[in-house]
Amino acid sequence: MGAKDEARPPGFFANFEPDSPRVKLEGTRVRAASADDVEAVARVAAARFAGPGTDTLEGRAAAQVGRFERTLAPSDGELPGLPRLFVAEARLAGGAPEVVAFGTLFVFTEQLRLRAGRELGLDHGARGDGQLAPAGWYLGGLVVAEAVRRGGLGRELTAARLAATDAAGVTEVRFTANARNRPTLALHEPFGFVVEARNPRMSGLAFSGGEGLLLLRRRG
Repeated sequence: MGAKDEARPPGFFANFEPDSPRVKLEGTRVRAASADDVEAVARVAAARFAGPGTDTLEGRAAAQVGRFERTLAPSDGELPGLPRLFVAEARLAGGAPEVVAFGTLFVFTEQLRLRAGRELGLDHGARGDGQLAPAGWYLGGLVVAEAVRRGGLGRELTAARLAATDAAGVTEVRFTANARNRPTLALHEPFGFVVEARNPRMSGLAFSGGEGLLLLRRRG
C-alpha cells in the first residue's frame, strides 16, 4: 500500500494464505487507465475503503471520483507521459470485461518533501528510520476486488507499473507498507524491493497498529 493508504481499521489487511488455491480468471487485461475508467475505479475503492459521503457504496464511490481524476491528470509536472493509474479487467460470471482492480503511481517531489518537513517538524536533510521519506517515485494504492483475489492481478498491476517506470528511465521506485501487511510484502519481494528504512514520515501517512516500512527497488 502507498502513502495515505496505511491508516486502516482492524482486519483491513488481506489474510496471508500463500498456499491457498489460485483463482482462475477469464478475459484479464492490465492497462493504463483512461478517464472512462475513473468511476469504475472509484467503485472498486469504495467497496474496500470506508470514506467520506454516505454509508452506501454509491455514496462512497461518488466521494472518491475526484481523487482518481487527480491521479489520472496530476499537476506536478513530473514525467507527464508516465501513467499514474493502472487498471485490471476481468470477466465475471461470463459477462463483459470490467475493472476489478487498480494500482497507482505518485511522485513525492522535493517541494512536497520540504512542505512535509515543515508540517512534521523534521529535518529535511536527515535520512533513516523515523525521518522524512526520500523524494522520488512511489507505488501507491493497490486494490483488488475480493471476488478476484488470488488471481494474479496484484502481481500483474505491480509488474505493469514497474515496467512503466523502467521505460520512463526511473531508476528508483519505493513504496510504504505496514509491517503487519504480509500479503503486500510477499507480493513485492520478487520484484527486488528491500527495506530501506522504518517508520518513514510523509504528510498524511500513518501505520495503524504496526511499524511502517519504506521499501526500495533500485534498477541497474
